[in-house]
Amino acid sequence: MGDDSCGDGDREALEEVTQVLSHDLLNLLMTVQSSLELARRQHDNEYLERTGVILENAEELTDDIITLARTDEQAGNIEPTSLEAVTEQAWRSVGHTDATPQVADSAVIEVNGG
Repeated sequence: MGDDSCGDGDREALEEVTQVLSHDLLNLLMTVQSSLELARRQHDNEYLERTGVILENAEELTDDIITLARTDEQAGNIEPTSLEAVTEQAWRSVGHTDATPQVADSAVIEVNGG
């Protein structure tokens, strides 16, 4: 998205979405993080830990989207990455389950290295 492809109305809409993300959504995520920390102090279990990982991922994603919207650029560099590495990273963010991920082909994909 360069300046030529985004009209004033589009730019205003993008700024409005950025404001909502940067204020409202981040406030909600911080409130949930605080509640989670209180729950962790009273109870220690795998579901609380999994919830913490998911919240951290949501916070990082929100920060990346805000950066992208404000800078009108990519949040990171596009680089080749193995599908297996992406799968392992995603699996770690899910937490412990009874299933095991398997990558059938060792493909290389282009990802945002953020």
